[in-house]
Amino acid sequence: MLNEQESQAFMYVPESLMVLRFGKPWQWSMLSYVHSRIASREAGVMRSFIALASMELRFLELLKFQETTPTLESLTRIRQLKDAAMNHLHLALQDLSSILDRLSGTQSQSDDIEALFSMWFLILHVGLYDPEIVNASHVHLKGIRSFLQRYVNGDVAQKQDNLPPAAQQLLLFIAHNDVILALGNMNGGGHLSLDLLGAPEKSPIAYDQIFEQARRCLPKVWGSDYPLEELLDDVENYRGLYFLTVCQKLKLGIWKFGVAKAQRKPVGESQEELWRRIEETGEHFSDLLLLAKMVKSSNGRRVIWTIYHACLDYYALRVLYTCLDGGDPYPPWLEESLAELLAIAYKSMLEIPQQIYRYSWPLTVALMKVRDPIHRDWVTAQVRKAGVLFSNLGLPPTLLSGTCAPETIFLEYDQEEHTRLLVA
Repeated sequence: MLNEQESQAFMYVPESLMVLRFGKPWQWSMLSYVHSRIASREAGVMRSFIALASMELRFLELLKFQETTPTLESLTRIRQLKDAAMNHLHLALQDLSSILDRLSGTQSQSDDIEALFSMWFLILHVGLYDPEIVNASHVHLKGIRSFLQRYVNGDVAQKQDNLPPAAQQLLLFIAHNDVILALGNMNGGGHLSLDLLGAPEKSPIAYDQIFEQARRCLPKVWGSDYPLEELLDDVENYRGLYFLTVCQKLKLGIWKFGVAKAQRKPVGESQEELWRRIEETGEHFSDLLLLAKMVKSSNGRRVIWTIYHACLDYYALRVLYTCLDGGDPYPPWLEESLAELLAIAYKSMLEIPQQIYRYSWPLTVALMKVRDPIHRDWVTAQVRKAGVLFSNLGLPPTLLSGTCAPETIFLEYDQEEHTRLLVA
């Protein structure tokens, strides 16, 4: 039985910023499925949800301090929420070990695999909210990579070779967070995503296969109850989500290229080839870039928020590209990319200010290059707001603290760790 505080935290999840960040409306989302179907049978999943919700509720209390002086009551509540989060996280980690023990047998059960990926996703997400917990992320990412080895040489066309549907979408969510950890210079970040990119084309854990399976999994997990309008919404969002996934891969490409060049290691592709990929992506999705520019507001349509997200990430990775050694730090096209990024950011935050927690990475990147003082002040305020919630904003902390310049950003990545990455 949950006590009152635990029950409040668990029931807060549908309204959480985590749900907003992943875009799909709650009722028929994967997060709702995990919350209603998996947490009810797996205590560790419920505990992970409570830990995550407690961290978010703590953040909401901290956010009040930007406008008011903290009271003894609010400070006490903040401490209680942090204690609750850590206690439930500790218990959830014990439950995670138990699930792994069950899965070490000869016959893996789909329910256990779904619970395992649910917990991995939630525990890693809790780490995004806390600088102490995030340092342990590499342990979980290593565990995920090890678990997935059994699927590498499978055939996606063979049902028995695939992860259960819920685990497929949760793995895609984990991969998105893995990219943020890599760009934020967290030990172990990026390796999982590179494993997915390096898997054989028909492997059930190849990055593109995971994306395609994740897009089709909701009708499978919800069954005949899944409404027609939700299926139509998924189809409408497909292209925007695909654009977003292509941007994830380009972020990894820039990151790996920048680190290799900074360490004077062999690079798989030339800087010109990398730029060509970025330009070709922009041309391929030019219709979405135009739509994001022309539309005035979302009018409550999920697809617009998806397109905003993908376009913001695309413009941000163009900005990140200018930090590569040897290039022009302020090429002629940069101002236009920044202008398009800021235009989308302004209208999205005006409509729903909380979208900063979904779009924090592109604005953090933009902050490196925005020179207009008015725009810079606004972007700085948004990034600081997001920084109250997130322990890692997807760039090295030394850059955000002002102790390194954008042009030397790729020298900041852990040398020993990334040397292992480059030779892997």
